[in-house]
Amino acid sequence: GWLYWVKIGILLLVIVAAMAIKRPFCRVVCPIGAVYSFFNKGSLMRMTFDAGTCTNCGMCKRVCPMNIDPHLNQNQLECIRCHECVDACPKSGLKFRA
Repeated sequence: GWLYWVKIGILLLVIVAAMAIKRPFCRVVCPIGAVYSFFNKGSLMRMTFDAGTCTNCGMCKRVCPMNIDPHLNQNQLECIRCHECVDACPKSGLKFRA
């Protein structure tokens, strides 16, 4: 019936989104991400960016699972505090501080 085609349409939409966007479920639908973003405003763990040591290599943005650019805003609400950007920075321009 028609419900079958609705389910197939949703499945195709999810597959296409997964190919086009990094972590589409986590960024759009996941309720845990919404809770994280709510608590990121008052988080004790803050990311700092040292522009003097940054080489503008873009490695931090490439490895970020949430596709965040730490140059623009280090403490964005979408950040899940995975430390991938800090570990990937060759000159230690990014750091987490409590």
